Amino acid sequence: MRSILEQTRQADEVIIVDDGSTDDTSRILQSFGRQHSFRIIRLPEKSGFTAAINAGLDACRCDWIARLDADDWWESNHLETIRLALAQADKDTSLVATRAMYWNDEHHKTGESCGPIHGDALRCFMINDNPFVHSATVFRLEAARQAGGYPGGVRWEDYGLWIALMSTGNGQIVDTTTVNCRKQAGSLSAVSKLAALRSRLEMQRKAWRLFRHCCPLTGSIELALTWVRVFLATARRMMKPDKRCV
Repeated sequence: MRSILEQTRQADEVIIVDDGSTDDTSRILQSFGRQHSFRIIRLPEKSGFTAAINAGLDACRCDWIARLDADDWWESNHLETIRLALAQADKDTSLVATRAMYWNDEHHKTGESCGPIHGDALRCFMINDNPFVHSATVFRLEAARQAGGYPGGVRWEDYGLWIALMSTGNGQIVDTTTVNCRKQAGSLSAVSKLAALRSRLEMQRKAWRLFRHCCPLTGSIELALTWVRVFLATARRMMKPDKRCV
């Protein structure tokens, strides 16, 4: 919230989604409310990330939407950088992002987002991975609503929305770092890793169906590599003994 208030170009509206919090969130929001007017969407009970961001999307009134996760923060020039990019973008653009810096739990930099910045090279990259960092991205509200919002039932809901937007419009990434993303440490269980791989494969298959004309060979290779990883992870999971058995 502090990084939102300190922008050189202020947001036209700020919407906060409180997904059934039971901690000190309400008091913190009240303290920020004395400095800036914003709307709070309070969900009566924890509904999950996709439901929360779609609830926020439904409440938006501006033409362009910028998102910020609770554990990320913007540099003060983020919205100004985006505004300048939108002023120069073509009329078919529905998705614009900047680069993001990654941080770990010990407040150390661990890397920076990468990938192509526009055109078919960007679409081709999406068959392998998601180049748009969620907190660094702005998108056209009308295009997102026509796409049905963030898709449910998948782990990478932002990836799914970006693929839909890039299939009907253009996107670009400004090669300037204006966003900081916190990557929390912690090991996933074998079940969670397998679920994540399967969900990623689903997104890659969707991107391949839409963008394979951009890179038929490399796109097919990337899809095949992820399929092999899913197959191997499934095999390891099936061979691992159940610790509950005696």
